[in-house]
Amino acid sequence: MIAFYESTHQMLPGVGTTVRSTVISTPEGVIVLNPIDFNAQQRAEIRAMGPVIAVVEANRFHSANAAASKVWFPQAELWGAPGAPEKHPKIGYNRILQQNPWPYAKYLQTVFIRGAGKISESVFFHPPTKTLIVTDLVFNMHRTVGLLAPVMYRVIGINDRFTVAPFWSKMVEDERLLKDALGEVIRLDFDRLVMSHGEIITRDAKSNFVGALRARGLL
Repeated sequence: MIAFYESTHQMLPGVGTTVRSTVISTPEGVIVLNPIDFNAQQRAEIRAMGPVIAVVEANRFHSANAAASKVWFPQAELWGAPGAPEKHPKIGYNRILQQNPWPYAKYLQTVFIRGAGKISESVFFHPPTKTLIVTDLVFNMHRTVGLLAPVMYRVIGINDRFTVAPFWSKMVEDERLLKDALGEVIRLDFDRLVMSHGEIITRDAKSNFVGALRARGLL
């Protein structure tokens, strides 16, 4: 079973964004990717799926709800991105992606987007539903939150379009490693693409994904 939950995050006065968390039920327990500010009903629904065994912050930018997650799901191990403990030393991560073996690969595969250590993003693939789950690798923002949001989204380069954000061009440290990692992602057999910010892609997901990467010069 795979489920999606949304909340809003206030970035600046008048500028907010939708944020999505993906929750996967496995025979061993529940994995929560990129926890949002879950409300009481959402937390109850997640607990009803089974014991939460892992909460994952999949890149260095998505740490806003890491500490709260340790309270909401105290039995879960909190996984952070490489560099997250140094950036947020008070959170207290239990495991670090890529540095500690990922024990749930038979249910949820992961690919580390190498060559972009400033963001240190890992993407995930859920084979039973052919779903690729990314955090900030792509955006598909067609809903705005706040009066000034459309202006800010246009400045960032993500307004009302499916795209790789321009800031990724500044994140690249090793183009060869990045392209190798993206090649691994493209070889996954996904039909659906879920991101933290924006509408889920349910048709032609892989071709749209490849097109967005090429348009940004990452392939």
